Amino acid sequence: PDLSTEAGAGGVLVAAVEVTRLAQARLRAQEAAEMAQDRIGQMMTLHATTLATASQLDADPRELLANILRRSIALLNAHAGTIYARDPRRNELEVMVCQGLRGDYTGARIRMGEGFAGLVAQTGKGKIIDDYRAWPYHTAIYDDEDFSAGIAVPLIHHGQVVGVLYVLDDAERRTFTDDDLWLLDLFAAQAAQTMENARLYVELERAYHKQRELDRMKDDFIATASHELRTPLTGVQGFLELLLDYTADQGDPLVVEFTQKAADSAQE
Repeated sequence: PDLSTEAGAGGVLVAAVEVTRLAQARLRAQEAAEMAQDRIGQMMTLHATTLATASQLDADPRELLANILRRSIALLNAHAGTIYARDPRRNELEVMVCQGLRGDYTGARIRMGEGFAGLVAQTGKGKIIDDYRAWPYHTAIYDDEDFSAGIAVPLIHHGQVVGVLYVLDDAERRTFTDDDLWLLDLFAAQAAQTMENARLYVELERAYHKQRELDRMKDDFIATASHELRTPLTGVQGFLELLLDYTADQGDPLVVEFTQKAADSAQE
């Protein structure tokens, strides 16, 4: 064999391998840049969503929850969702708001550990499911709905699960990813804090209005009591002054002293 030919073929092979390696490295760098760009876009959307919800402290709590759910659905480019609130006394989850579904499930309840949302609330960890209907532990609550792919994360405040944020989509067109779970989990942490802030704001507002009402009642009472007391006391003072004039003429110092004390007390 011709050694120069073999050397030339070997050089071409090495060059081809090097070109392939560089192309693969360039492709990986491009994919990493695109992923970073997507992540930046997600974080910017998350930041804008968080600011928008945090600015609604004075909104009705149910309206705030509806806005949080609406933004959660948009954040994942999904079609429907539900927010559950935990009732610790009954150890249940209650649907507070739902959007994008055929039925209105507001007020529906499930037990902790029951169904997809109940499992997320019980474990305190987010979860993805590709087909809710095929999942062996599903409940019948969404049987009439077209959406079957689901992603749910717990709403946690001070280490306690206070609710569940549940986003739904069509499994034939959408499969949720770990990135979706990461993003929704971040938003859920902000949403839980916003919900708690809104609850405290509402409580403070109620306490403030209650205090204002108590102040008004106090003022009304003082005005009424002042009027009701002044009317008879005016008469009492008038008669005491007459008695003082009369007893002074009678010359009994003890009667004058007692009458003067009564007059002073009435005046006070």
